[in-house]
Amino acid sequence: MDIDKKVAQLNALIAGDEIDREEFGSSLGELLGEGGLKVKVLDLEFYSKEKLEHAEREKAEAMRRQYYEEAAQWRDKANEIRQYVELGEDLQLTSSTFRIEHGHLFYFHTGLGKHDQLILKLIGKVG
Repeated sequence: MDIDKKVAQLNALIAGDEIDREEFGSSLGELLGEGGLKVKVLDLEFYSKEKLEHAEREKAEAMRRQYYEEAAQWRDKANEIRQYVELGEDLQLTSSTFRIEHGHLFYFHTGLGKHDQLILKLIGKVG
């Protein structure tokens, strides 16, 4: 099985007007079974610039009130969110996509794809 070809097929399926659920499930299943890959969803919609700004505002407010433990928690949360935001910017994604990296099949969920919510449900059933 040509893994790159299967990933391209998955990306073509999710970019289309309609998704053939059976073909999607079959292709994903082959990658996970025969290809020995594990699927990881990176939710770049959830970890957004808006959430980063919110975490930074909360950290600043906690610092202003001298609640240092709370400020440290918001700092850690902001750092976690920043990693995802920077990853999304580095990849310059215009819609959700599948990619293979380090033996994992990543689904970069941007919230910009036509079928994003359906894809998340289908991944949950297969993965």
